[in-house]
Formats: sequence, structure tokens, C-alpha cells
Amino acid sequence: MNLEEARRMLKPMAEKALAKPAQYGLDIDLSEFKIEAGFGEGVESAKRVLESVGIDPRERNRSGSYYQVDNRAVYVSARQSGLTVKPLSEALKDYENLDYYWRALPVDTDKYTAVAFLGEREGYFVKVDDGVSVGTPVQACLLLRTPGLIQAPHNIVVIGENSTLHVITGCAAMREEAGLHIGVSEFYVKKGGTLTFTMIHSWGGAVHVRPRVAHVEENGVFISHYINTSP
Repeated sequence: MNLEEARRMLKPMAEKALAKPAQYGLDIDLSEFKIEAGFGEGVESAKRVLESVGIDPRERNRSGSYYQVDNRAVYVSARQSGLTVKPLSEALKDYENLDYYWRALPVDTDKYTAVAFLGEREGYFVKVDDGVSVGTPVQACLLLRTPGLIQAPHNIVVIGENSTLHVITGCAAMREEAGLHIGVSEFYVKKGGTLTFTMIHSWGGAVHVRPRVAHVEENGVFISHYINTSP
């Protein structure tokens, strides 16, 4: 099965869930927001914002980086053998990676996962091969720049058997205007693997946030930290 076939199979399920409210939180009117690529500009002008959510623009003590502005990937790097960091759209060209695509969280969980699937444009894919210990963190930055935009990154992290990794994800809005962040993250930790995931958020008061995280463990360890630096 290729990506097109997988999406064709999942699409009817997502469409039926477009009016399904979430179990928790405000029921947001999604028609007030738009989902599109957005600016996709570089992050050079956002150094202070990046640093406020744990991102080092100079990549000191980092094994890899992924930067996304609105719904476009703008920078990717991987600095260690056995570590893969790619935009999701590129990673899914490898049929093997489709084994992790929307497997930990159903697309029809509610209207937010449905919109995230139907409007899916980008996100990060991080994979550690079996037996690889990544000594320094991978950092991922998701910046919301365009007012009124739905940012819907779909992120997949795969930890091989007896492997270790720390991922730091920093999310922030560049402006105070209203926006919506729907992040779907799927974690797959295989036997003997360890994943530490640190999420740091800094949003404006007018930004609605609907982070979605699902993880699958196979006799592994998943450690999750969440930090909110905004009022």
C-alpha cells in the first residue's frame, strides 16, 4: 500500500468525524480558521522566540533539528549515524514508514484529528535504528506565523529496539492574532527502547491549542514532559 492508497482508505472516516466534538476542552468553530501552507519563511528573525521554547538556533549539543513555519518545513538536519530526521511528506515516500502512519491515533477520534488528517501538509519524522543511543537531543520547532491559520503538524517518532533518544519540541506563535494549533504526534517505542519527549509551548492569548499525543510502547520506556511558558 502506498501513501495515496492509505489516505483514500482513511478519508471517509475523517469526513464523518468533521462535526464530532472533542471529549475535553472548548468546542471551537473551525470555520473561523483556514488551513493552508502559510508563509513558510525562514526562522532567522525569530531567534528570541526559538530560544524561549528550548530551541538552539546554533544547534549546539543537538543531534538533529527540524523547523516548520506554519505548514511548511524550512530546515532539517541529522548529525548522527543511525538517526533519521525528515519532513513527514518525504519520509512517507518510503513505504516501510507507512506502518506508522495514523496507527496510534484514529483519524476519526474527533473533528480536530479529522481536520488534521484532511488538511495534512507536513510534520516531522524521527527514527532511531535498533541499538543506537543518540547522545544529544533532536530539536523540533513549530512556529505559527499567519493569523487565522490552522497549523496541523503530524509528527511520528520511532525508537528502535534497545535505542535511546530525547526529543525537544518547541511550539510558539509569532503574533497575538487568533490561530489554531492541532498537533498529532505518534510515538512508537520498541522493545528495550527509551524515548524522552519534552514539549515546550509559548502561545499568544488568542491562540487556541489542541495538541494530540498518542504513544505505543513495546516493553519500552516513554517519558513525557510538558512546559507552558505563556500566561
